Amino acid sequence: MLVEVFNKVGTLDISIEEVVESMRLFPPVIITTLSIRKGRWRRIGKQENYNKEQDSMYSDITLVSGAEGHYFLWKGGHSLGKIPDEAIEPYEQWFYWRAHHLEERIIKALTDEGMSF
Repeated sequence: MLVEVFNKVGTLDISIEEVVESMRLFPPVIITTLSIRKGRWRRIGKQENYNKEQDSMYSDITLVSGAEGHYFLWKGGHSLGKIPDEAIEPYEQWFYWRAHHLEERIIKALTDEGMSF
């Protein structure tokens, strides 16, 4: 599942509009759905009339997958083919983040912005 993590910390009654207006904390990532199915993470709301292109700039989301010598670029739902190893640096890796790994990344990103926990 492709998810966006927003730069907003609040209570569970926060409005979706307030979350979306806070912008992304980092580029969209791929997660396993186990944390959602098992109830570790809860949905706090749903954006009405969501349009993936208008609301998330889906065609601009770019991920790199593969391994050394065999990297491929994915953008907006389409494979763009192989790219050289030295060209992967600016892109988010297509990596299935587990709940605790993503939570650690979120905490690190927020800490880097000066928030303390």
